[in-house]
Amino acid sequence: MIVKMKKYSFLLFHKDYNGFLEHLRSLGLMHVKEKEGGVEDEQLDQYLQELARIDSLVKELKKLAGDQVPSTLKEGKKNALSLIEEFQSLVAEKEALLVKEQQLDKYHETLLPWGDFDISNLTKLEESGWNIHFYSCSDRDWDEAWEAQYDLVEIGHHGVIRYFIVVADKDQKVDIDADKVEIPEFSLSQVASEKEKLHKQLEDHEVKLSDFAIESLPVITAHQMAVQDKIDFKKVHLDGDAVAENHVYILEGYVPESNVDQIDAFLNESNVYYEVNKPTMGEKVPVLLKNNRFVKLFEMIGDLYSLPKYGELDLTPYFAPFYVLFFGFCLGDAGYGLLLLLLGFIFAPRTKGATKNAMQLSKWLGLATILFGLIGGTLFGLNLYDQGWGFYGSLNEMLKAQGKGINDHLFNLALLLGVIQVLFGMVLKSINEMKQFGFRYAVGTFGWLTLFVGLIASFALDSFGVSAEMVSYFRYGVLGVWALASLVFNNPDRSIFANIGAGVWDSYNMATGVMGDILSYIRLFALGISSSILGFVFNTLAVQFAPENIIGKIIVMTIILVIGHGLNLFMGILGSFVHPVRLTFVEFYKNSGFTGGGVRYNPFKKRS
Repeated sequence: MIVKMKKYSFLLFHKDYNGFLEHLRSLGLMHVKEKEGGVEDEQLDQYLQELARIDSLVKELKKLAGDQVPSTLKEGKKNALSLIEEFQSLVAEKEALLVKEQQLDKYHETLLPWGDFDISNLTKLEESGWNIHFYSCSDRDWDEAWEAQYDLVEIGHHGVIRYFIVVADKDQKVDIDADKVEIPEFSLSQVASEKEKLHKQLEDHEVKLSDFAIESLPVITAHQMAVQDKIDFKKVHLDGDAVAENHVYILEGYVPESNVDQIDAFLNESNVYYEVNKPTMGEKVPVLLKNNRFVKLFEMIGDLYSLPKYGELDLTPYFAPFYVLFFGFCLGDAGYGLLLLLLGFIFAPRTKGATKNAMQLSKWLGLATILFGLIGGTLFGLNLYDQGWGFYGSLNEMLKAQGKGINDHLFNLALLLGVIQVLFGMVLKSINEMKQFGFRYAVGTFGWLTLFVGLIASFALDSFGVSAEMVSYFRYGVLGVWALASLVFNNPDRSIFANIGAGVWDSYNMATGVMGDILSYIRLFALGISSSILGFVFNTLAVQFAPENIIGKIIVMTIILVIGHGLNLFMGILGSFVHPVRLTFVEFYKNSGFTGGGVRYNPFKKRS
């Protein structure tokens, strides 16, 4: 249900403007109407840039703090700005250590082909009048004449690369067409030792960063909220229209009807001129949803598409029961449903926010899955009808006598649910049109609804033995109502001839569209069947690959069943979530005439 709003308009003297906004923010009830096209301000841009930096910093700190993020926001001995500087300094230290680590890795890579030797010996040789030149080249560039011309020693051969040294007198000129290697002033063992020390330094620094994040997060998060408060206040300040040479401000906003008394009490004590009106059609009024605990669980699903527009029906209470049934139909295994139910009961009390809602929702989805699993006779991939467990054996025999199986009935049930939801959507569309525009604008939808329901009713009358003549008269009456409502009077703003032309075009779209919409619900049956078949396949594989040895059989079967059913459950939940969402947003929303595009109610209030 969408909460009704009241529109407030204020006329304020410029000297009272900031003080009024502060009082208004302390109440935290009014959604201030934003200027179309947004607002531009240099100071606001600076605040936004500062907030972006702090947001990035807080995300980084939360990663470092892990599960130890403090829940309370208490001021510490240091202020937020000094803590931010300290953190940046710690990050710079870590980056310097990482640069040093990269440098040591490069040294290690350079020294590795030459082995571990004492670098000081090179200095001693140089002091004695000998120079050692280090080279590398590919096999293709190797010249055997070098060995005859110089005192050359090959050190190693890795792949197609040769590593060698040339020992030469300090006055001897060495001219070799190969890559000269600059050896660092460290030995391989020294580099390895430095890398080990550096690794320990990095580990200690990570602990230091983590401890800092845990201690500083409350203060920096409080600063983050304070900056957000500055942004909110500045935006609201700019949303007011300055008139009369900036001496007077005009401000508009929306308040839920249930909070009007609180706002009025504050305004009556203030020296402010204001007016209260009902929002008019076409205004971008904020939307606040108020639903019971069950329906509230499905608001996050509706948010994936759009909030309803103010003035139209909130479809959340109407798609929620269908969504639960569709999910259960798609997953369709009583065993999987039991796991979902247990998951909800275990984790719902231990989580908060959106995760808690998801866990609460999983209870209902688990119940629906158990229901359809019992109807379809599937328990962890076992077909209860074929197994003949309990009454399933006699029920299976009865179905065979009719020449049908349970899958035939599930197929028909999927189509029946589609017919029910599509027609229900059309009922809601007519109610929506009457609510927003008046009865005359809902006549066209009412005509189509009469046609579809009338045709279904006529077939029912025929099957109950009503005379063919009476059924024929009934059908003529239904067609007459449909023709007048949907072809002649479908839009009061157009002429009759224009209505007839538009009605003929709508007839084509409805005939093809509604049939396609109903056939889309076959996916419920298809997904349920695929889930049960995959469960059966994993059960079969577990039996086939199990060895004769009892211990080996238990181990192998357990591994295959746990992994197999785990994958099937994951894919089943994913499909069972996505496809009912698709049916809701495409078939149901379309036939309900859902417009959407609502703006969420966001009252002007202090965050810090």
